[in-house]
Amino acid sequence: MAGENCHDVINLLGSSDRDFLIRNNGDKVKLDTLKEKKIGFYFSASWCGPCKHFTPNLVEAYNALLPKGDFEVVFLTADMDDESFKEYFSKMPWLAVPFSDSETRKRLNELFAVRGIPHLVILDASGKVVTNSGVEIIVEHGVEGYPFTQERLNELKEQEETAKREQSLKSILESQSRNYVIAADGRKVPVAELEGKIIGLYMSMASFEECESFTGKLIEMYDKLKSQGENFEIVMIPLDDEDDDESFKKEFSRMPWFSLPLKDKTCKKLARYFELSTLPTLVIIGTDGKTLHSNVAEAVEEHGILAYPFSHEKFAELEQIQKAKLEAQTLESILVTRDRDFVIGKDGEKILVSDLVGKTILLYFSAHWCPPCRAFTPQLKEAYETIKSKNGPLEVIFLSSDQDQASFDEYFATMPWLALPFGDERKTYLSRLFKVRGIPTLVAVGPSGKTVTTDARSLIMCHGAKAFPFTEERMEEIEAETAEMAKGWPEKIMHKLHEHELLLSKRSAYNCDVCEELGQIWAGQVEPSDEIDWQVLVVPDKFPLRENKNRTFVLSSKERDFLISTNGEQVTLSSITGKIVGLYFSGLWCGPCRQFTPKLVEAYESLYPKGDFEIVFISSDKDDESFNEYFEKMLWLAVPFSDVEARKNLKQLFKVRTIPHLVILDGTGKVLSSDGVKYIKHFGPEAYPFTSERINYLRLEEEKAKENQSLRSLLVYGSRDFLISNEENKISVSELEGKTVCLYFGTSTHRGGKNFTLKLAEVYEKHKGNNFEIVLISLDEKYEDFKESFEAMPWLALPFKDKNCERLVQYFEHKLLPQLVVLSPDGKTLQQNAVKFVEEYGDEAFPFTQEKLATLANLKKKKLEAQTLESILVTADRDFVISNGGLKVPVHKLVGNNIVLYFAASWSLPSREFQPKLETAYQEIKKKDENFEVIFISSDQDESSFTNFFSSMPWLALPFDDERRSFLSRRFNIVGIPVAIAISPSGFTVNTQVRQLLETHGSGAYPFTEEHIKNLQQQLDKNTTGWPKKDRNESHNEHELALIHQQVYLCSGCKEMGVSASSQAAAAETSTSISIPSEMKAWSYTDYGSVDVLKLESNVAVPDIKEDQVLIKIVAAALNPVDFKRRLGKFKATDSPLPTVPGYDVAGVVVKVGSQVKGLKEGDEVYGDIHEKALDGPKQFGSLAEYTAVEEKLVALKPKNLSFAEAAALPLAIETAYEGLEKAGFSSGKSILVLGGAGGVGSLVIQLAKHVFGASKVAATSSTGKLELLKSLGADLAIDYTKENFEDLPDKFDVVYDSVGQGEKAVKVVKEGGSVVVLTGAVTPPGFRFVVTSNGEMLKKLNPYLESGKVKPVIDPKGPFSFDKVVDAFSYLETGRATGKVVIHPIP
Repeated sequence: MAGENCHDVINLLGSSDRDFLIRNNGDKVKLDTLKEKKIGFYFSASWCGPCKHFTPNLVEAYNALLPKGDFEVVFLTADMDDESFKEYFSKMPWLAVPFSDSETRKRLNELFAVRGIPHLVILDASGKVVTNSGVEIIVEHGVEGYPFTQERLNELKEQEETAKREQSLKSILESQSRNYVIAADGRKVPVAELEGKIIGLYMSMASFEECESFTGKLIEMYDKLKSQGENFEIVMIPLDDEDDDESFKKEFSRMPWFSLPLKDKTCKKLARYFELSTLPTLVIIGTDGKTLHSNVAEAVEEHGILAYPFSHEKFAELEQIQKAKLEAQTLESILVTRDRDFVIGKDGEKILVSDLVGKTILLYFSAHWCPPCRAFTPQLKEAYETIKSKNGPLEVIFLSSDQDQASFDEYFATMPWLALPFGDERKTYLSRLFKVRGIPTLVAVGPSGKTVTTDARSLIMCHGAKAFPFTEERMEEIEAETAEMAKGWPEKIMHKLHEHELLLSKRSAYNCDVCEELGQIWAGQVEPSDEIDWQVLVVPDKFPLRENKNRTFVLSSKERDFLISTNGEQVTLSSITGKIVGLYFSGLWCGPCRQFTPKLVEAYESLYPKGDFEIVFISSDKDDESFNEYFEKMLWLAVPFSDVEARKNLKQLFKVRTIPHLVILDGTGKVLSSDGVKYIKHFGPEAYPFTSERINYLRLEEEKAKENQSLRSLLVYGSRDFLISNEENKISVSELEGKTVCLYFGTSTHRGGKNFTLKLAEVYEKHKGNNFEIVLISLDEKYEDFKESFEAMPWLALPFKDKNCERLVQYFEHKLLPQLVVLSPDGKTLQQNAVKFVEEYGDEAFPFTQEKLATLANLKKKKLEAQTLESILVTADRDFVISNGGLKVPVHKLVGNNIVLYFAASWSLPSREFQPKLETAYQEIKKKDENFEVIFISSDQDESSFTNFFSSMPWLALPFDDERRSFLSRRFNIVGIPVAIAISPSGFTVNTQVRQLLETHGSGAYPFTEEHIKNLQQQLDKNTTGWPKKDRNESHNEHELALIHQQVYLCSGCKEMGVSASSQAAAAETSTSISIPSEMKAWSYTDYGSVDVLKLESNVAVPDIKEDQVLIKIVAAALNPVDFKRRLGKFKATDSPLPTVPGYDVAGVVVKVGSQVKGLKEGDEVYGDIHEKALDGPKQFGSLAEYTAVEEKLVALKPKNLSFAEAAALPLAIETAYEGLEKAGFSSGKSILVLGGAGGVGSLVIQLAKHVFGASKVAATSSTGKLELLKSLGADLAIDYTKENFEDLPDKFDVVYDSVGQGEKAVKVVKEGGSVVVLTGAVTPPGFRFVVTSNGEMLKKLNPYLESGKVKPVIDPKGPFSFDKVVDAFSYLETGRATGKVVIHPIP
C-alpha cells in the first residue's frame, strides 16, 4: 500500500463524536496535534506473544525519536476487553484510539489490510503510507530506520554492504563510546590488541542450556589452542536481556576469554549483522578482520580442536573425513570395540554383533525412570512384534540410561529385544555419534550398517509397523497411500459444535476431546487468523471436536498434544482448558528452585480442590535423570523432557532469564502475572487467583494489619495460641503481653548466627527479669538442626516449621541473617533489626528504645573521642600483633605511630590487586617516617591461606582468626574488602578511606588527615590554573574536550592512569576529559507501583539538550517523598508518559551547553531541582541516572564548601522551605512552629527561619532521639511529639509550617491572622497548600548562607546510598523514619 494516495490522518483517526486520542493516564490529546507529524499506526494486542516481544523494541525507538518532535505512534488494539487494553496500553508512552471506538479500529484494520499482528503502518507528514513493514524495520534497524522511507532503507542496506566489504575487527567490535572488550577480572582490553589474530565471536545466552554445555567444550578447545601458542582469541557477545550484572559476572568469571559488556548495543547489532538464527553461534573472523565462517559451533561440538583454524580447506578436509566415516559405517564399526563384540538377550545370553549384520537395527535410547520412555515402549513393542510376525529382518537394541542395575533389569524384562549390558561404555560413544539430546530416541541402521534415520521414534508413533524399514522410499510410499486415503473427502466441512468451516489438513497424531481416541494423518481444523486464536481438530470419520486455546497450543508440538504426570501417564491438553495455569520454569540443579518448590507444592495442595488450577513444569535440567528425580517431588503436570523444542520456545516466549520463574495464565490464556514466585513466597495460596486486584487487596490488608499490630496478631496463628520452650512446654502468648519481646530470626547453620546467639544470650540472662522475652523464629529445614540449636537457647520459640514462621519472614521483609525484631510492650515494632545494637552495645542496648540508643550513640561518640590504639587493639587475653616471621610485637610499642589497619584476604581479587599499591606506598612512607606501620587483619578462611598471603607483606598482622578482628570489623563497619583505616599517633581515627586515597595520590596521601587531603586537592586545582577549559586532541577530533575533575581514570590516548586534573593527566592527554556516551545507566519504571517496579537499565539513551538546557554528568542525587508518590501513580493525571526515570534533586558537572545558555559553561559544578513544576508535567528523565538535561534557569553553581552529596540534599527541600515561608509572609521578629523538624524540608525551615528570615522564636517537633538535632539547627524549643501534644502549648505562633499532615491540629496553635503552610494531608483554613516551583535564582540567593555555614544540609546517617542501592533507599524513605535527606552517591 506504500506509495498510494495521501490520507487525511485527522479524519482517519477521528469519528463523528470524537476529535481526540488518549494517553495511558486518561488524558485526551487533540487530533490537531498530529498535523505535520509522521505517524505509526500500531496494531497490537496483549494476548499476542509476538506483540509483547515487539512492543519494548518500539518503546525504545519511540523514546529515542521523541526529542525530534515530528513522530508519533497511535495504538489500535485487538484486545477483547477494556481491562486487557488498559493493562497493555499502560506500558506504552504513545497515544491510542479509545477501546470503546471499535468502529474506527475495525475501519483502520480493513483500510490497511491488517492480516496479522503486530503490524506497524507508517505514514509520512503528508499522510502518505511510507511502509507497511514498520515492525520488520524496527526489529532490524531500530531507531536508525527513521524516517522509514525506502530511500533510508536502501541507504542502510548500502551502509551494511559497505561495512561488510570494508569489515575489520574494529568496525565489528568497537562503538562510538567504546574501543575495548572486557576481561573477567574487569580489565579493559583495547580491540587493537586483538588485530591480526583469528577471533571467535561467541554469541551466547546464559539461560540457554545448549550454550552452557557448549561453553565447556569451547573452554577445552580454547585452553588447548592457547597452550600451543596459537594466535587465537574469543570474544563473547552476551545476548541476555537481564540487567543482572552480578549474574553476568559470575557466569563470565569461569570463561578464559574476553567479552563485550552486558547490554552493549553492539551485541544486538552483531546478532543482526551476522543474521543470527541459532544459539550457540561461533562466528570466526580471520586475521584480516573478514568473516571466515558464520558459525562453527557444530564443528567444535563434533571435532573439537581438529576444526581449527576453521578455514575452508580445514572444513573440506573434515567433510571428507566425515563422509568417509559414514560411507564406511557398518554395524560392527559402531557396535564392536576391542573388549566387546556382543549384545545381550534374556538371562544375559550373549549375541554376537556379527549375527545381526544384514538386518535393520533400531538403537533404542531409553530408561525406566523416564515417563515418555515408559509411554513409548509399548508402542515400539507392538510395532516390533507386528514386524517380526511378518518375518521382517528387524532387531531392536536397548541402550539404557538407567541409574542402577536393578532398574535396568526390571525395565529390560518388559522388552522382547536385545540390549547393551548395563553401564556399557559403547552407549556413551553411540550417544555422541548420533547426537542424542534426550530420550526416548530411536535410531534406525539399515542392513548395510549405514544410518537410515535418527528419528524413527516419530515414524513409529505416526505409522506404527507400517514405517518399516524406515527408509525415504518407504516414507514416499506412505505419503502416496495417505493421499489416496483422502480422495473424495471434502476440502471443507461444517461441524455442529463449531461455527467456522473446518479445513481438511494433515496432523501426525492427536486426541479427540469427545471420543478420547487417537486420531492420525488427517484432521479438520480451523485455520488460525487474527479473529480466530485457536485450533480445532476433527477426526474426519467421527467429527469430534478438539479446541486448542492459545495456551494449550503453546504447550503442544507437532508430535505431541499431551502433558505427562509423575507416574508417566499422558494427560491431554484439553484437561486444562479454562483453568488458571501456572507455567513453572525450574531445575533440580538450582538451589533457589529446590527451596521454592516445597512452597509451591503446599500452595498447589491447598488450591487443587478448587478444580480450576493447574501447574505445568518446564524443566531447565541438563539430563533426563535430573528431570525425573526432580519431577517426582511435584504433584502437577510437565512438558516431557524429551520435547526440547517446546521447552526452549516457552522460555523464549515468556522471556525466562532466571529460575525459579512462575508465569500465571488465566482461563483464557491471558498472562495474569510473571511474578508468581514472588506472590507464592509472600502470600502463599492466598494469592489465588493471582489477579492484580487480589494482590492489591492483600497488600492493603497487610498495611491495615501493621497499623493494628499487636503481639497476638503476630504470634497467634490459626488455632495455635502458644509458644514452646526447649523443654517442650507450651507457653501462652498472652503471658508475653506487656513485655518487650524480640523476634529472633535465625538458622542453626548460619555461622554468624551462632556467634550472635551467644551475645544475645548474655543480654537475655541480664534482663529476663525486666519484662523481657525472646521468641525464636527458626528458618531451619531439618528438625534435628532446629532441636539441637534450640536446646542451647534459654528463650521460647514458634514450633518447628510453623506456617507463621514464613508469614513473619514476609511481614518483616526479612533480608539478612540473623535478624532481631524488637516489639515494644504495646506490641508495636520498635526496631526492625537490632542485631547491630546487640553486637555493638551488648546488654546496654536494652530496652532498645530510641532514647536508649541515642544515649548509647553519644557514649560511643565520646569513646571515639577518647579512643587510643590500646583501647582498640588490646584485650584481656592479647596485647600484641605479629610479624610475618611469627614474632610478637607488643601494642604499646606502636603507640605514637601512624597506623593503618588493613582489612583484606587472599581470596579477594580486589585485595590482591590493591596490595602492590599499598606495598609501594608503605616502602615510600617508611623512608620518610619510621613511625608508620600497617597491621593486616585477615578474612581468610584457613590458616594456610592467611600464612601464604601474609608472607608476601612487609608489615604486621593480627594472628589468624583473632577475635579482635570481629570487634574491629564491627567498630569500623567493614562491609567489603579491601578496606584501610588510618589511626593517628594519639589513637583516634583519622580516615576510613585510605585505600581510595592511596589509589588516587599514592604515598603523597600520607598522613591521611583531612587538612592534608584538602591541601592536596588545592594543589591539584592550582596545577590546573591556566590550563584551557576546552581543548582538542588528535584521538578525538570531532569533539572539544572539557577540563573536569575526575578522581582516577584511564587515558584513552596513552592508556596510562590519570589522577584528578593533575600534570600527569596533562602530559597524557592535554586535558582531563571524558566523551559523552550515547547510552547510560538509569533507574526507571514502566508501570506505577511499589519499589518492585524500579529497574536499573544500562542502555538508556543519554538525553539530547535543547538550546536553553545543559547536560549534567550526575555525581549525586537525592530522594524526596514526591518521588515515591509519583512512582505509586498518585499524580498520573499530570505526570509525563511512562517509562519514567525518577529523581528531582541533582548535583554534578556540566558537560554540554545549549546555544542559548549564557551563565554556565562546561566544567561548572552545579546543583538544582530539574523539574520546574513538581507535579505538573515533570520531565520523563529525572536525576537517578548518569546524565540529565535541565534548563539553565533551574540550576545554580554548587556552593564551594559543599560536597556533591551535600549539595544534592538541598534543592527541592530548600526551595520548598523558602517558598513556603515567603508565601506565608514570614519575616524578621515573627515566631514559627515547624511540624516534622527533623525531615528534609523541616530541617531547612528551622535554619532559614532562624538564620535568613530572623525569627524571634523557632519551635519544632520530632521524636525523642532527634531533639538534639533540632536544637543544633536553631530551634529554641524542641518538642517531643511522643510525649507532648504541641496543640496544648500555651503560646501561639505567627506561622505553623506543617510537613507531616497534621493540619487540623496545626490551626489550633496559630495566631489570629497567622498562616499555616501545609505540604501534605488535609487543609483546614487558614491553612494553604502550594506546589513548589524550581528556581535557580533562589538557590543563588541562598548560596552565601550555605557557604558561610549558617544553613547546612542534613543527610540521613544511613546514607549516602550507592547507585545500585536505589531500591533500598526508596524503601527506607517510605518508612517515614528518615532524618533529613536520603542521598544517592556516588553515581558512576
